[in-house]
Amino acid sequence: MGTGPFVFERWQRGSHVLLKRNPAYWAAGRPLLDQVVFKFVPDPAAAALETGAVDVAGLLPSDLDRVAKLPQIAVDVRTDGYLNNMETLEFNLDSPYLRNLRVRQAIAHAIDKEFIRKAVFDGRFESLSSPIPKVLSRYYAPAERQYAYDVQEANRLLDAAGFPRKGGGERFALTIYFYPGSASFRATAEYIKAALARVGIRVTVQTADMALLTRRVYTERQFDLNINGVGALYDPTVGVQRHYWSTVHGQRVPFNNASGYANPEVGELFRKVAEEADEDRRAALLRRFQQIVGEEIPLLPLIALQTVSAQNRRVHRYYNSIDLTAGDLSDAWVDEK
Repeated sequence: MGTGPFVFERWQRGSHVLLKRNPAYWAAGRPLLDQVVFKFVPDPAAAALETGAVDVAGLLPSDLDRVAKLPQIAVDVRTDGYLNNMETLEFNLDSPYLRNLRVRQAIAHAIDKEFIRKAVFDGRFESLSSPIPKVLSRYYAPAERQYAYDVQEANRLLDAAGFPRKGGGERFALTIYFYPGSASFRATAEYIKAALARVGIRVTVQTADMALLTRRVYTERQFDLNINGVGALYDPTVGVQRHYWSTVHGQRVPFNNASGYANPEVGELFRKVAEEADEDRRAALLRRFQQIVGEEIPLLPLIALQTVSAQNRRVHRYYNSIDLTAGDLSDAWVDEK
C-alpha cells in the first residue's frame, strides 16, 4: 500500500528486505530501478562495500580515509541546512539524581567533547555549544554558561549536590541507552561510562532495538541517560522546540522531550517565536532560550553530525532529496556490471 516508487516484496529476518518497482507509481518513467535490496550488515559496512556485497553504505568516520582511496568507491560527506543532525545526551529529569541541576552540570563537566570528537568521530565534525546549529547563524548564540571539561569541578558539584562518595568511591549508579544501529553512538556511551566513573558515578550501558528503546525512553520512562541522534532541522520551531516543549511530555510522544523538561518561560518563548515574523525579534527570543537551557541543560548537545555515505561509482543519483539519505531512490540508476 502507498504511493512510493517501490513496494514491499519480501523480508528475510537477519538478512535483507527486498523492494520491487511500483508499476503504479505516479511519476511517469520512474523509478528507474527494478528492485532495491536493503541488507542487514552486523559489522561495519566498509568491508561489504569493498567486496561489492553492497553498492551503498554508511561509514564510520574512521573508515573514511581508507575507503576514499578505493578507485571504485565515491565517498560523500555533506552538511546541509535542512537536517542539521547532532548527537546529544538526554537526561531523564524524573530521576532522583538527574533532576538535581548540580548533578547535570557535574556530568557536563565530566564529559570531554573534544575527546568524543577525536576518538569516536576520528577528529571530524564539530563539538557543540548550543542546541541551535551554527548554520542557522541568525539564531545561533551559545549561552555564556559553558561546561569545559573539568573533573575537579564535576566532583565539587556532586559533593555540593549532596552525593558524597561512599565505600569504594561510588556516589550512585545510572543506566545509559543509545540510539540503535550506530557504532559511534555506542562508542560515545562507553566513553561516558568511563568518564563518569572518574567522578564516582557507575554507569551501565544498555542495548535495545528501536522498539524497546522507544518504549523504555518515551513510554515507560525507564532510563537515566540516552545518547540520541537529533535533527535540529531548518528552523528552531520545527526541530529544536520539540525537545524542550513541555506540552508533549505528558503525551509521551516518541522523539519529543525525552528529558521531561518543563519550563514555562521556554514554552512562552517558543510560542512567541512561532508567531513572530520579524527576524531580529525572533533572534532575540531564541538568544534568551539558549541562555536558559545552557544553564539548565535538560539535554547536552555533543557533536554536530554530517551525513556520511559511500557508494560504488556505478550508482548514480542516489540522493534526490533535500534530506539526503531519506530520499526515495526514484531517480537512482546503476551501470551494468
